[in-house]
Amino acid sequence: MQSIAARFLPQLTAAGRRAPLLSRSCPHPFPRSLPSIPASGGSSPLRSPRMATLMGGAALCLFSLDPKTAHPLPGAASKQDRMPGVSRQWIATEIERLGESVANHPVLSHPLFDLLEELAQPGSGYTPAQIDLITANYFRACLEVIPAIVDCINLSVKRGDAFALAKLAENLNEEAGGGHPEEGHRALALLSLNAIRKLHDCHPLDISGTYESPVLLPAVKEFIAALKQLNQSLSDHESLGAEYADERVSLPMMTLYFKTLVEPFKSRFGPQEWASIRKYWDLHIGGTEERHAKDLLESLKEACQSRQDVEKAHRGAAAFLELQGKMLDAVYLAAKQAGKVGRVVPIPSEPLSPSQLKSSPDPATRRQEAGRAPEAEARGKQANRH
Repeated sequence: MQSIAARFLPQLTAAGRRAPLLSRSCPHPFPRSLPSIPASGGSSPLRSPRMATLMGGAALCLFSLDPKTAHPLPGAASKQDRMPGVSRQWIATEIERLGESVANHPVLSHPLFDLLEELAQPGSGYTPAQIDLITANYFRACLEVIPAIVDCINLSVKRGDAFALAKLAENLNEEAGGGHPEEGHRALALLSLNAIRKLHDCHPLDISGTYESPVLLPAVKEFIAALKQLNQSLSDHESLGAEYADERVSLPMMTLYFKTLVEPFKSRFGPQEWASIRKYWDLHIGGTEERHAKDLLESLKEACQSRQDVEKAHRGAAAFLELQGKMLDAVYLAAKQAGKVGRVVPIPSEPLSPSQLKSSPDPATRRQEAGRAPEAEARGKQANRH
């Protein structure tokens, strides 16, 4: 059976994929309304206020860095700064500047997330084709998290960097669920995304099938191929810089995905099912992503030994953000097109009663009964009067 979103994908021509990068026309710096980052793993993402646009296009503006040439970092007036053995304080300061640049990069101001916020409002909603497209491509990108960490680990082993190796190994252990497959982040993401797909009558995702999904965008495949090349063929400092950029922008990105793709449908699940659905997001938004980003920033401070190392870290981060921006451009254009395929499934404005949830396990039946609920309530009141 052809996927419900596959029929519109041929309309995304090669000319469309070569269109100007979308984020260049987005005037808003990051963050517009980013909530405070939770301080501990036990924090809940549900207390965050509504977020404005977070993810962004491919404008490459880490210090106006040209990815093909090294950027002349400031402070090169002294002879010491022109030598490879610059001070540890100078390296630490420049790596902190890298962190600030990633946190304020235009990749965090993309119209894709404006679109998702609009669709997530009560009275609005997604078409099944949009849910199919967005969740399938998101999960396919998630499958590259572990390979990227492994590539960084291999480079750390070759460099003999015990500090980075320890932090990356801890990250990998968490991604793999500490050896428990059902607790691995891939498995938890699959559970959550499939629950939302079921509400929209989409076929369930699975890991093997995701690699050849009919709605997998060419830009996502290109992103994955380019990321592998970045991690495997460039220098270790570039790879570590790219991995840091990935972790740093993941927190606002995942917060926005949770609040627009998952949380609006909370009322359609019972308490236990909802706890399972939000577990993947709680793990990351509640502190994991923030900690991983901090660990990698400290790893960069330890790994960089010269001015050239710092420049490579900047280049790696900039290259990753450019790749991610191009991917988001394609998802945005495809999501707008998918909004024309099929009927919109409205965002629920009122929760269903426990009896309705229990008696209506099928998503289509749930939606029908939700529409009949006010009418049934009126009949009940009339019967009580008699």
